[in-house]
Amino acid sequence: MAVDVANVEIGEGDLGIKVGDEMAFTDVGGCRNASLKVETEDKDVEVGQFIDPIGSFDVARMIEFTIELVEDTMRNMVIAFGGDPAEITDAGGDLVYDFPANSVQGATFMALEYSVKQVLDSAKVKKVELFKCKPVGGVEVQFNKKNEKVYPVTFKAYADPDASVSGSPGKITYEGKGTPV
Repeated sequence: MAVDVANVEIGEGDLGIKVGDEMAFTDVGGCRNASLKVETEDKDVEVGQFIDPIGSFDVARMIEFTIELVEDTMRNMVIAFGGDPAEITDAGGDLVYDFPANSVQGATFMALEYSVKQVLDSAKVKKVELFKCKPVGGVEVQFNKKNEKVYPVTFKAYADPDASVSGSPGKITYEGKGTPV
């Protein structure tokens, strides 16, 4: 079996996030430990004439992107718990974010773009895009003298009726890879 070391990738990338009506992605700065998780649920087709299923349907899919935001900015903290950075106000030189009232409210959806340059050829980039996602599960931030404040965030993808591919929640692109493999 031939092995092509150019296909072995290592390293982390840059994360950009768009919230609401923002026109461009904003780089979150330092981040680490990114992972993409795709789970599917299927329904097997069973009939009495066979002991094995004769087919299968995909009936559900969940896509999650998890990452740690390392830079301690007000924008990153608000994004981590699902808030809208547009609601950060300047109160006489102090940045303030007021938590929404204790009631049911609509989710703040975001778009996410994570790009990783290939180590051996930086012209080649793997890009993960989620067109419509939101942080889920909350966030816990440690304030102590031995470790930096880190915002661990899990973004859950949702179907996007406005996406260029009907309802697609996102896509993965290998830029500069040429022929599909």
